[in-house]
Amino acid sequence: MIRNLVSLAVLSIALSAQSATAQHSSDPPARSDGRGFSLGMTLSGSRLSSAVEQGATPTKSGLGLTLRYGVSEKVSAFLRYDYGYQHGQTALGARYTFGDASQRLRPYVEAAASRGVMVDGDRHGVGAGIVAGAGLEYSLNRRVALDAGLSHSAGRFSRMVAPHQDPGSGNGYSSTGLNMGFRLRL
Repeated sequence: MIRNLVSLAVLSIALSAQSATAQHSSDPPARSDGRGFSLGMTLSGSRLSSAVEQGATPTKSGLGLTLRYGVSEKVSAFLRYDYGYQHGQTALGARYTFGDASQRLRPYVEAAASRGVMVDGDRHGVGAGIVAGAGLEYSLNRRVALDAGLSHSAGRFSRMVAPHQDPGSGNGYSSTGLNMGFRLRL
């Protein structure tokens, strides 16, 4: 998975080198500038793995909401909440967007600190981790953009309760997801 994220990041850098003049001259600039507040919503598919489950759970679908504040054309901070069947994650992080605001298609990379929760029958856990991701954002107009990306999170459940296990023991977890959605600039 890390290899895929690195490949996507390299592809993102290569795409960001595209000049604005290479875009269709008949199209007005989309102004994909990310400054200010925006609200995003994503649909996601993810797979959560933990030491308790001895492997990966089936792929789950979920929904995510993101509040983002662009401090510059390229850098933004975000607060994101993702919820999928039996697990949820809150993340606070930053996104770096390549290219300039005149480009409709802009690749990005992002990183965040997260807090995850898993509930599965008589097992439940709470833990902290990190998230890394990369993707593409396509601006339809000045206010609306489509977003598609991959993310990977990893961490450790600090509190885990499961049958035949010490409640105080921690367990590692990881989650990989594909996210597709939109962003509305406020």
